[in-house]
Amino acid sequence: MLSDYIVNDKTRKRPTAQGMNIGIITEERTNQYGTPYEGVFYTHSAQHFIIDNIGTVIEWNRKRTAK
Repeated sequence: MLSDYIVNDKTRKRPTAQGMNIGIITEERTNQYGTPYEGVFYTHSAQHFIIDNIGTVIEWNRKRTAK
C-alpha cells in the first residue's frame, strides 16, 4: 500500500492508489527548524483496516521478505 521512490539519492515512501483508497495520506509539514518535509500518515480508517487485516499484513510481509 506504499511504494518506494527516490529523492536526492534517498528512498522515500508514498501511498499507492490502493493505500490512498483506505486512508493512507501524505501531508507537507514543517519541522522545528523550519524545513519542510512530506510525511505519510494513517487516518483512522486506514488504522482500522490494518488492525482488521493484521494477519494478512503479517503473512504478506513474510512472503515479501522471503524473496
